[in-house]
Amino acid sequence: MSRYRAWPWFLPWLLLGSLNACSEAPLDAVTAPPGVADLPVSSGLVAHWPLDETAGALAHDDSGAGHDGQVNGGTWLSDGRFAGALRLTQGDSVSVPAFPNAASSFTVAVWIRLSAAQLAADAQPWVAILSTELFSQGGWQLNIDNRLSRPRLDFAYWSPPLEDYLFVECECIDVDRWIHVAAVVDAAVNRVTVYTAAVVGDQETRPSDIAQGDSTLYFGRWSADGRLFSGDLDDVALWSRALSAAEVAALEKRTPSPDL
Repeated sequence: MSRYRAWPWFLPWLLLGSLNACSEAPLDAVTAPPGVADLPVSSGLVAHWPLDETAGALAHDDSGAGHDGQVNGGTWLSDGRFAGALRLTQGDSVSVPAFPNAASSFTVAVWIRLSAAQLAADAQPWVAILSTELFSQGGWQLNIDNRLSRPRLDFAYWSPPLEDYLFVECECIDVDRWIHVAAVVDAAVNRVTVYTAAVVGDQETRPSDIAQGDSTLYFGRWSADGRLFSGDLDDVALWSRALSAAEVAALEKRTPSPDL
């Protein structure tokens, strides 16, 4: 079953923008105020995987919650955005069992790096970067979306009141450099926002809470077959609250490790 939605009249104009940046007219830009690096971004942290291991089959969660991930394949790298990173090729993944469902307000953030070859390999209509999705039931997903001529990043989840998926999308894919992506679900203002490089790539009205999804969080795949990801990941983190724009900007310069 496809998951298309009606596209607004202005979308073809947006698609004229470069693949190497977000929209030519970003909705918002955030300049971190003095002292922003000292914000307590570890507050509300559900899990944080620095991906700084150099060997082994565990991705350690340093939040203290014990959500260590099982690494299935993959290659540990030394040139992450912050220290190390994990390279996944199609068929490699990380699985985190017994992972809690997203709170009403929720944030997920990750650093992604794609070479041209990796991006070419990520050619399915959707490629799962991070996912707890159960198709047309619940959970959430951060994807590479290839349904149009240019690949995009999207954060999406099934909304029972809509009987459809909410998509929050951005043409923010670049190659051969680390890109920071954060999706923020804010119940207080009923808004879902996707940021890249502390710039708002897209915003949509929040239609509902995120329904219960898979109890396993996956990196590099989803709960069913396909959607296999090829690329480099670093510093994956989730919060049970909506990060502010300034806090998202702070993550451009530092990790959310609680010991900082």
